Amino acid sequence: TTKGGGTLGGPPERPRKPSFLLVEPPEDDDKSAKTDDAKTNDQLTEILMLLPPGEEQNITLFTNVARIFGLTRLPGVLFVSKNNLIIVDNYYFDKEDVLQVVTEMAQESKVECYYYVRPVDANDDPDRDELTGPVLETVKIRDEAKARMRQGVYPEARHRCIVFPYESIVEIRKRRYQLQRVAIEVFLTDGTSSLLAFDSKPQRDEVFNKLHHLGIHSNPNDLRVGLSLKQIKAQQQAGTLIAMAFKGAKSMTQQWQEGEVSNFTYLMYLNTLAGRSYNDLTQYPVFPWVLSNYESKTLDLKDAKNYRDLSKPMGAIGEKRKRKFMDRYTNWEDPSGIIPKFHYGTHYASAATTLYYLLRLEPFTRIGLQLQGGKFDHADRLFYSIQHSWHSSSADGGLSDVKELIPEFYYLPEFLQNSNRFDLGTTQWEQLVHDVELPPWAKGDARRFVRIMRAALESELVSANLHNWIDLIFGYKQQGKAAEEAQNVFYYLTYEDRIDIDSITDEVDKMSIIAQINNFGQTPHQIFKKPHPQRKLAQVPMTLSTHANILVPSGTSRYPHSVRNIAWLEEDRLMVACRNSCWVPPKYKYAVQWGHENHSLWFTTDCEVWQTPSERIISVQEGLMDSQICLCAVTDDGKLLLTAGESGEILVWKLPPKAPKESEGLILAGELQGHDSAVTAIGTSLDYQYVVSGGADGQVIIWDLKRFLIQRRLPRHPGPILCLAVNASSGDIVTCSRDWIYWWSVNGDLCAVKKAADSRPDGITCVTFASGPDSQIDPNIITGHRNGRIQFWKLVLPPDGKNILEPEFTGFQYETKVHRSLGIHSSSYSFVSVPDADPNTGYSDSKLLMSPSHSREELKENPKVRPTPRKDAPYMMLVASEKRKLHAAAVTSILCPSHSWTRMWSADASGEVRAWKLTSDEHWVNDSTVSNCPRCRKAFNVLERRHHCRYCGGVFCNSCSMRKTPVPQFGHLDPVRVCNDCFTVLQAKRT
Repeated sequence: TTKGGGTLGGPPERPRKPSFLLVEPPEDDDKSAKTDDAKTNDQLTEILMLLPPGEEQNITLFTNVARIFGLTRLPGVLFVSKNNLIIVDNYYFDKEDVLQVVTEMAQESKVECYYYVRPVDANDDPDRDELTGPVLETVKIRDEAKARMRQGVYPEARHRCIVFPYESIVEIRKRRYQLQRVAIEVFLTDGTSSLLAFDSKPQRDEVFNKLHHLGIHSNPNDLRVGLSLKQIKAQQQAGTLIAMAFKGAKSMTQQWQEGEVSNFTYLMYLNTLAGRSYNDLTQYPVFPWVLSNYESKTLDLKDAKNYRDLSKPMGAIGEKRKRKFMDRYTNWEDPSGIIPKFHYGTHYASAATTLYYLLRLEPFTRIGLQLQGGKFDHADRLFYSIQHSWHSSSADGGLSDVKELIPEFYYLPEFLQNSNRFDLGTTQWEQLVHDVELPPWAKGDARRFVRIMRAALESELVSANLHNWIDLIFGYKQQGKAAEEAQNVFYYLTYEDRIDIDSITDEVDKMSIIAQINNFGQTPHQIFKKPHPQRKLAQVPMTLSTHANILVPSGTSRYPHSVRNIAWLEEDRLMVACRNSCWVPPKYKYAVQWGHENHSLWFTTDCEVWQTPSERIISVQEGLMDSQICLCAVTDDGKLLLTAGESGEILVWKLPPKAPKESEGLILAGELQGHDSAVTAIGTSLDYQYVVSGGADGQVIIWDLKRFLIQRRLPRHPGPILCLAVNASSGDIVTCSRDWIYWWSVNGDLCAVKKAADSRPDGITCVTFASGPDSQIDPNIITGHRNGRIQFWKLVLPPDGKNILEPEFTGFQYETKVHRSLGIHSSSYSFVSVPDADPNTGYSDSKLLMSPSHSREELKENPKVRPTPRKDAPYMMLVASEKRKLHAAAVTSILCPSHSWTRMWSADASGEVRAWKLTSDEHWVNDSTVSNCPRCRKAFNVLERRHHCRYCGGVFCNSCSMRKTPVPQFGHLDPVRVCNDCFTVLQAKRT
């Protein structure tokens, strides 16, 4: 065996066992040698005990490796077995392949002190309330274990064993680390990834090839990772993107061009393809500044003046600074001849840039403190203002600031808020640094700011010019003559392949160059060698979110019982589950039934009929819960089964690949204890690794799916939780209680609240998210009601920046009284009241809904300080876009498959399942194309309302479309507005 890798249990001609499995005793009687060998054997025994049972016999390859996260490099040993990829931390193989333990002195980074964060004493923080966390301070300590214990994070085992089953790996990709091609990134089915760095490129390639031969490779159909680099290059060499279409598949670039993929998703795809990773702060994903107006009180996203020129790098936007950069490039001369010409000595993306933006967010706060010696940088150098950061990066930052943005600007408002209340100091203008100062058009709300930034990123103006920015960062203008002409040349050590680090023999020089690479940024891998195609600004794709009014029936099925759930497979198979039953994804080979008198759980081959015949029963599991099982749910990967009892207890069970036999039983994975009443609704999210459950007492709890612990409790709802839904893309949650609809972010912020029009308090029977190209820009939900109606809702920002509240919405009942100085929630109640809305406008001034993140003295002394909006104050509106009566009985389930934006299924309590689809664009005439009423020829004026006929789709004036009649052909069972001619035709047909 060699240092780079070896094989366990070698061929017959090599009977000697690898030295790391067994160290033979020495022939002499040297006591020191015996002692060393005994110590080594103890280490071998320890590492073998850490491996999964039986895996030591299945290992086919081993080598040294390091896990990369943030700026930390954690050494360990990697094993490739027949079934798993295994990593054990803090071991390494020496030159003779003898296993050694990594000591503290062997660590690359030697730290003298560690830091933990603690709340200040409650007596020193009088402004605490139920929604405001304690002020935090950093404490310096020399013992890492004690620091982590005091932080509440117990130290993990020193030799942690991490197992990646091959079925959980989506794909692996070759990566760079410190500009060396020595790493791979492993992408998992739960949406996470791990970056692994090896000692050399041959070691990396050997592991990569071994995993590839085991069947782990790129999956072109998985949009979370996308197409491989090889496929992209093949398209460019062919000179056209049409070649992929003839093969029956669209490339991600084609999907983006045709509007099927959002700008955000495509940029994340390109970042992944170019080697950018959340695991490595030196190669964090990079996003563009798209707006240039951060001063106005209002912002028109249709005005080109408000946007940045995406064809220029940040250093070329300001004319004065642009000339200075050009002068530097023109006049540069290096006497040694080593350093070539460059425009920019700093980079648009670096570890410092990432930590600068994410200062207020853990664990980045702690990483920044570690680099700054336990103290925050001077307040004037911190990220305290969006406007200041833009001007510094675009024009006023001298020659040292050309920063672009990070993805969080377009989806994560929490990084702009100092929720941990760190003491960030005061600027030289005596301005207290707390939350990031937002542009006036954000109205002081970080959530609104991020929504507008995302809307700007997806706007037509950005879509039409984004290809220019892609050329600069990932494309042909990144290097060479084109980069020089675009004024886009950076310092040579930021590019890959500009220097061979392994060829440097002097360790001091090598470490110096590696430090420069880590600190000053890395240019992404160049993906495109030719100009990137422009996005087609075609008509917005037809989806349920935008064209629900032209939904027409495409089929009806009937079942003997009330339908509880529907699933549609890509092979055009409809899976229906009756009451008290559900199918087990992803193969849907067997189902689960509950609610039997003996509290048993049935595994069956069919769940379309309640009380499945005995010949279809696979097994019966008894004694799983003490109380009656009232609800079950299965995760999308089919690995976990959740059973909820009437007592409020939720148990999590591991499901085998095949239906369990009675002799096998189920393995308990965890318990979720938190509800005091029967659980009435459950939702799961694999990508975000959480479970959300609602109870009969109005309590909603979000659980950590990995640790089976409570993440957070949402405010208590006014009545039982009737239903809830989870957005697989954004992680948002919608809950329904009585006749109220609540929309929550993944972090528990209330986005919107709306009272449905139903007169009955239990009128809402089901809810789901509508699929579309971007759930952040065009979020929509669909609710089913007891009267057979289906309601379509849109989530929109109020145009004037004020919160629109329902007149009857007064607030929530909280159980969150903060324990003194520890931040522990007690069981005592407190009521948080929300100000009444203005009866004339329906608005509630957002200034009244502020959380006292600052003391009263701070607010008086610093009038520039802006309070933080309360998280229980909605900042968006739920607007009803379409209401249709599609069923005669109560609607029990609605399905909008994520892989189809134009199809929908709905089911009701009578057992009827209806399929719906969107008709072609020709059925619904566009308002802007009609200037006269086609029936009376009357010209439409600017203020006149135009009406669509629900039968022919034409646009008519009010006089020519006053009649109403049911249109069952298009699913309108109740009378709807039609033109006068169609009314006559429909009446004649009915007669």
